[in-house]
Amino acid sequence: MPINMSAERGFTLLELVIASSLLALLGLSTALVLSSGLTSAEQLDSRSSQLQQLDRALLIVQQDIAAMLPRANRASDSLNLSPDSRQALWGYGSPYPEHGLLLEFVRPSPWATSPWSGLQRVRYKVQTQQLIREHVDLADPAPGAPWQRRVLLQGLKSPELLFLSRKNWYPQWQPGPMGDQIPDAILLKFSTKPWGGLQFVLITGVQQ
Repeated sequence: MPINMSAERGFTLLELVIASSLLALLGLSTALVLSSGLTSAEQLDSRSSQLQQLDRALLIVQQDIAAMLPRANRASDSLNLSPDSRQALWGYGSPYPEHGLLLEFVRPSPWATSPWSGLQRVRYKVQTQQLIREHVDLADPAPGAPWQRRVLLQGLKSPELLFLSRKNWYPQWQPGPMGDQIPDAILLKFSTKPWGGLQFVLITGVQQ
């Protein structure tokens, strides 16, 4: 009786090569999907971290601006002005060329029991694309006083401030002709990755 050889025929070399190629492609596609998922997760984590940093920085700036006091303060040594110069706020539309200063003012210390019992001198600078907050727990610090320094944001580009007083915006702050020591609000503009151009209106909270 003739034997059916096709029923017992093994895989040919070509079939094995094709099967191996298909398995390799399947493994590659699976690896690509997993890699893409990991990359997306890493990007999501990075964006989330950047957003949290932005939120924290804006909260600190907002709290400082809201607590700004209309107190005429002596110019600190960083301003390179006469010590007899006095005003509640030194504010510049863009970082001052010599030291990157944007704002300098006095607020109640966060640990004070009343608005005037403990005062804190605060200044904001932009240096090497970093938004920096510095403070000292004195309203009128002596030259050489130690300032505490904290970097709030990185990758800051094109920072700009505008100051609102009596419905008008000004590119630099000077005490107003009506005796206004501090503005009604400050408009903060800047650009940063990955958010692009941003702007925020910060309200001063102390009645003059």
